[in-house]
Parts: sequence; structure tokens; C-alpha cells
Amino acid sequence: MKIQHVTIENLFAYYKKCEIDLSVADPKKPIVVLLGRNGQGKTSFLKSLWLLFLGPEHRLLKEVGYRAHNLGWRQALRGTDDELYPGAFNTRARRDNSKSARFGITVKLLDEDGTTAVISRYWGPSLNNIDPTGDLKVQLSNETLTGEDAQRYLLRYFPPAAVPYFFFDGEQIQEFAESHDTGRTEQIEVVLGLRHVIHFDDELDDISKKYGRANLQKKVQSEIKESESKIGSVDAKIQQKQTSLDEVQYDLFLVSSLRF
Repeated sequence: MKIQHVTIENLFAYYKKCEIDLSVADPKKPIVVLLGRNGQGKTSFLKSLWLLFLGPEHRLLKEVGYRAHNLGWRQALRGTDDELYPGAFNTRARRDNSKSARFGITVKLLDEDGTTAVISRYWGPSLNNIDPTGDLKVQLSNETLTGEDAQRYLLRYFPPAAVPYFFFDGEQIQEFAESHDTGRTEQIEVVLGLRHVIHFDDELDDISKKYGRANLQKKVQSEIKESESKIGSVDAKIQQKQTSLDEVQYDLFLVSSLRF
């Protein structure tokens, strides 16, 4: 699917309604890059997309600061009481306290077969009785999905592990360039989104195994669980032996050092 149009209302740095047209993008070049100076809304655009597809309970919306501080979902939306973190809801719009104010985002997508889907997630105007899901809707050509049906649609077509890979924070490239050789491999994984893809692949593998086991006889399932339990016990013993070995090696090293 390709994003054609984005409407952001009162999220992050966007005050009132902001329309962003991406329909002019060349289909032969499927990557869209947003460039601009600091404070022009690039990160706000990215976080708004994350908020739409992931919801405020995902770590990307809840972890803030250099040494990540894990917020609650209400704080991720409304900000902290000490105002050190403003939250997803635009501060100016909240202070206006307008009864008609809404906070959210709408995205229009075009599929390869020419069909469209319009996905939206909004909160407000009352900020006292908000919930993490918000008013989530998926408008398809033949039906409108809401609530749990809309959530299942997102999980199916936009798995949480894949979203950061397709909506990528380019500022991490600078972190890669400035990283030391010892941490460069880890930075490459982050920049290329490999961690998300690996995690996504692990989730699919886990689902496949569970589906396969569900069709096995109960006796076989019981034997598999028993084997896994034995493997876990052996792994624990190996880890214990390794720890003891490390301690012995450390003692030997300490003794040899004292001799000199």
C-alpha cells in the first residue's frame, strides 16, 4: 500500500488541521524522504504516523528522552504533570479548550489493485474520558471497520514490528555515523530496520509453530512440552556451569597476577 494523503489535527507540533499530499510521488521510486530544518515538523509527522498505526501504548510513543523514560499511555497523549514532556496532543490546542477541538490523524492509502483505504484515529474533544485506542476507523470501499475490527485490520496489514521499518526515523543515520566501531553493527541493524524485521520474522515463526501444534494430537503436544521443559532445565544447568567456570578463570587470573 502507498500513502496518498495525510491529515494531521492538533498532534505534536501541528496546530489545527494540516494537509500533506503525497499522491505526486513516483510509483517507480516508492521511498518518500522528508527534509527540512529543525522545528519544521518532520519528527511530528513521523510520530503522528506511529500514533495512528501503533497507538499510544507502543514503546516508540512512550519512551522519551536520551535515557528513555517510560511513560504511561495517558502521559504519552496528554503529557506529564510537570510539563517536561508535552505529549502527543498539541499544547496550544489543549489550552484553547475548544469544544470542537479534535486530536488525531487520517491517512488515505492506495493499494496495488487501485482500491483505497482510509484509516483514522482521533481523540477529543473531552480529554477527561480518553482511552488508548481512541476513535479508530478503517474506511474500505465496501465497509467501515471500527473498534476491534479496525484494530484487527491494522494488526493484519500493519504489524507493530514492521511499522518502524516502513516509517523510519532518518536521524538515526547520524547516530550510526558517530558511533564507535564496537557499536556500529548494532547501529546498522537499527538504521536498516533489521531489528524490527527479525522480530517480525520471529513472531511469524512463533505463530506458525503454535498453529502447527494446535493440529497435533494431545499426546504429542504433551511430549513436546515435556521436552521443552527438559531443554530449559539443561540450559539452566549449562548457564550455572558457565558461571562457575568464569569465576574459576577469574580466580586463576587473580592468582597469576599476584605472583607478578
